Amino acid sequence: MLAWPARLALLALVQVAESSQETFRVASPRFSHVGDATTSSAHSKKVRRSFLRRFNGKDAFARSKSIAIIPQPKNMEVLGGDDLVFHSGALRLSVPSTVESDAFYEHVIGKTNLKVDAQVDLPQIILEVQRGPQNPQPEKYTFLVSSENEVRITGSTSHGLFNGLMTLRQLFVQGDAGEWRLPQVKIRDEPEHEWRGLMLDVSRHFFNASEVKHLLRTMASFKMNRFHWHLSDDQGWRIPSQKYPKLTEVGAWREGTQIGHNRSIHDHVRYGGSYTADEMRSIVAYAKSLHIEIIPEIDSPGHIQAVLAAYPELGNVGAKVATQFGALEHTMKPSETSMHFISDVIGETAQLVDSGYFHVGGDEVATQQWSRSTVARDFMASHRLRRVEGIAGVMTQNAINAVKHLGRQAVVWDDAMHNGVPLPRDTVVMLWRSWMGVNNLAKAAQQGHAVVMCPQDRSYLDQFQSPHGDHDAFGATGGFLNTRKVYELDFNGHGAKVLGGQGQLWSEYISGGVRELDYKAWPRGAALAEATWSGRHRPGFGDFQRRLELLQPELRRMQVNFRDADGQQALSTAKAIEVHRERHIGLQVRRNKARPVRHTRHGDTQALLAHVRRVASTNAADASKRHRAVALLQRLLKGGASKGLKARR
Repeated sequence: MLAWPARLALLALVQVAESSQETFRVASPRFSHVGDATTSSAHSKKVRRSFLRRFNGKDAFARSKSIAIIPQPKNMEVLGGDDLVFHSGALRLSVPSTVESDAFYEHVIGKTNLKVDAQVDLPQIILEVQRGPQNPQPEKYTFLVSSENEVRITGSTSHGLFNGLMTLRQLFVQGDAGEWRLPQVKIRDEPEHEWRGLMLDVSRHFFNASEVKHLLRTMASFKMNRFHWHLSDDQGWRIPSQKYPKLTEVGAWREGTQIGHNRSIHDHVRYGGSYTADEMRSIVAYAKSLHIEIIPEIDSPGHIQAVLAAYPELGNVGAKVATQFGALEHTMKPSETSMHFISDVIGETAQLVDSGYFHVGGDEVATQQWSRSTVARDFMASHRLRRVEGIAGVMTQNAINAVKHLGRQAVVWDDAMHNGVPLPRDTVVMLWRSWMGVNNLAKAAQQGHAVVMCPQDRSYLDQFQSPHGDHDAFGATGGFLNTRKVYELDFNGHGAKVLGGQGQLWSEYISGGVRELDYKAWPRGAALAEATWSGRHRPGFGDFQRRLELLQPELRRMQVNFRDADGQQALSTAKAIEVHRERHIGLQVRRNKARPVRHTRHGDTQALLAHVRRVASTNAADASKRHRAVALLQRLLKGGASKGLKARR
């Protein structure tokens, strides 16, 4: 047996011989695995394995390579000893409250089907709150699977315990005999960034309550904690309003949807939908149970065409709910009436969504209509504005004041920093225009704003995942953003306080329901989760890929249709066809034809096929493929229309 100084010296030699980022730390006869070993040479791996066998009496390196947690914990030690095996299928549970009990049953028992039995002594799982410093890290947790047939998870808050449960869920693996196993590990973990989120646009294409909850559930499994809900835009308003009922009666519906990337062509198929107040409260309550904070967004004074269709008096000229995509020229009329309206709908939405933040938009505000308006010129004079862009600044300031009046913190897109009217210092700025470079960060730092990294070139998940979309199963807005690029998101604030990062799921080209949403979001969302959790201490993309591959069966169990390494949908072909029938096209039997159909995408078979042609045109390279796609779906749907089937998103 080597003496301790000799062991340490040999360990140092092994580390020097490696070219990877992997590090090993000696703290009693245990092995700590942190880092990316994918670039290690075969020789150095052989040397390290040999050393570890002598050092621990176990192949700790091999054991560590069978463990998959995303995001990678800040500190993890793989302990000696056999796995903790739940042979009887039962366990003893100790929790501090019903909140943790409910979470355990949903996320752990829901996966394993193990039985909680108070008569069983071992194995046992203990969740406990340990109050620490005056201002503890609320998401910090410790996790120990010991040789005493015990799992102990501790945290200073319920959120910390929940993060520990997500780690427990990922660590559970099923043996060849069907038994559930846990490796003996010791984890001390906490995030580097407080804002780790996704944004979902439900205006361009609508996602119902169950689909939103599906996304939230997958986010929580990767310890993401912010959901930015983009609820209004030119193409549809989705929020119920008692004061302004036409917002959902008129503003939630459009007379068609753009086909492909040609703004001048749309399918002439009525499309729309909105949430009820109960549905929104249900989504918020579910997010809260997952420790995800929802940030609602009402975009103004641009991206407002759906509002103007419902209430024309708020606009400069007449408008309809937009059928085309992109930044459009319609803006709100600069008036006290318009600003009062924005304050009202912010107040109504805040009653439905309990959050510390509220996003007020402020991006891509066109000025053409204001330049031609005498009302706008009078507004500029009364507010002593020198530039027409200042109108957007005053109206954004009004929205921010409405948010602050409610005791919440306002969030804006970075465009709002550049309209000549300074933002309040406590306004959070989302930096999305990556072409602005460091100048945008410098301006945020100068004005004292905290920022969230949302750069278009690293976090816009509506882009293709392969060059030119050659290996993508669905269409996209264009561009190219693979998982590695997302993983390498930069958090250097150049003087500005960086809260974290967020992925954007703009839905112009996510028309295929929750399965296409999954395909766009994952695994890129998982890469973002690790980037924001680990920050500067990311172990490396190679190691992330290794862990992701090991977690793929778990994602399939969760019915997450992620994109695999070959560009294919994760769900089997048979399942994918069934999902396409039930969810993408949303066929639903209506025996009483007079009953209204909410969230209507297509009213009859011809309209349905028009939509299929539009979708096929974005995914098929030539006409023959498009015709084959339409013919296939015609066979799938044969006889459906004559039996009273209605299409629903």
